[in-house]
Amino acid sequence: MVASNQQTKITQPTRIRKRKALTSSVAKRSKLSTMSTTAPPKYTHIDKCINRTGNNKQKRSDDPDECDCHKSRKRCSDVTCLNRALKIECPKSCKARNCANQRIAKQMYAKVHVQHTNSNKGFGLYAKKEIKAGQFITEFMGEIITEEEEFRRRKAKPGVYRYILESANLIFDATKYGNEARFINHSCAPNTRCERWIVPGRTSNIPRIAFFANTTIKAGQELTFDYKFSKKALKKCLCGEPSCKYQKN
Repeated sequence: MVASNQQTKITQPTRIRKRKALTSSVAKRSKLSTMSTTAPPKYTHIDKCINRTGNNKQKRSDDPDECDCHKSRKRCSDVTCLNRALKIECPKSCKARNCANQRIAKQMYAKVHVQHTNSNKGFGLYAKKEIKAGQFITEFMGEIITEEEEFRRRKAKPGVYRYILESANLIFDATKYGNEARFINHSCAPNTRCERWIVPGRTSNIPRIAFFANTTIKAGQELTFDYKFSKKALKKCLCGEPSCKYQKN
């Protein structure tokens, strides 16, 4: 992710419209001339988020209800499954045959890799194989912290480049711990979107942040999504798109 003191707003899932909008923000980065073009910034790779909020308790009633797809012998698709339409994954107990709504829980990730963009954007995330439109790509991993803790960290180390997503008054901080999703750059013509999902298990009251393809993405193509920067806050957009909405006429 590439930005400087910006904040990004992303569309909310239907089920939780009244909650705070999902946003992405990144603090100041170091000068590009000091960045390596052969190795990405160091971080600890994790395959699940680290909950630092202290809220690790989960009640049985927190899990979503089973869908009715099995009654019509459907496969939990976007068209038929109520849970999927509400961006809620089906529980393990789903009775549908070959349930297709457990992609995040089963970590059914697309094949991607990190490489330098050969531009001022630094490193980015690229497709290893073709990704179909609507396909689940990956989950955003990081430390789950409170807004108060994020403020404390920002104050303790001002000017440090940070990889952050915000959702439901929680901060997903991938600065030290994260996965490849932290390298998805901004574009005014994005080929992916970021969504907030509810997934059974662990602490289902905490949302999961997932990326999906807006269109077919060919092998070797960079993955991007719209950070939805504030025009007043953004000094310069690096997306390079002809349709860039931040370029001055």
